[in-house]
Amino acid sequence: MGDSISALYATGMHCESENAKFEPAFLREARRRFHAATYRSDKTLAVFLGRPPMMAWRYSDRRQPLDISDDALVSDNPEILDQAIARLDSAGWNTDGKMYPASFVRLRCQHAVYKERLLEQSLAGEKDSDVVRNLQAIASACTQFWESVPKHMRYGKCICTNCT
Repeated sequence: MGDSISALYATGMHCESENAKFEPAFLREARRRFHAATYRSDKTLAVFLGRPPMMAWRYSDRRQPLDISDDALVSDNPEILDQAIARLDSAGWNTDGKMYPASFVRLRCQHAVYKERLLEQSLAGEKDSDVVRNLQAIASACTQFWESVPKHMRYGKCICTNCT
C-alpha cells in the first residue's frame, strides 16, 4: 500500500490540474477511480491496524469519480458519454437509479473521508480537548452526507429484490 501511495503522489495523480479537461475522459476517470480506491483502502487499513493513514484528503484536489457506466466511459461514440454525464445530478450521482462499479468506488471514497476524520480524532489522544464536540460535528456531517446519497445506493436491512 505504501508503494502505491508513494507512486500516486510522485506521479501527481492526487492533483487534478486545469489540464485534466484536455485529457481523454476515460483517462481522467481512471485516475479519479484509482485515487478514490487507494484513498479508501488506506483508510480501511488505518482503521484495522489502528495507525495513522498515509493519505490525507486535504492534500488532494482530485475530484470524485463520476457515477457513470464503464460502457459509457469507453464508448467510441462521444454522444453516449455526453448523455451519461447529462443524466448526473449536481453532486455527480446518476439519476437512472442504476449501480455501476464507479458508484461503489465513489460511495466508499466519500465514506472514507469520515473515517479519516474519525481517525484524526481517535489518534489525537489527549491533545484534543474538544473530543465530544468534534465527534458530534463528524456525526452530523456524516448524517447529512448519508441523507444526500441517492436512495438506491443506501445500505439497508435488505438490498436484494426478494427479501422477506
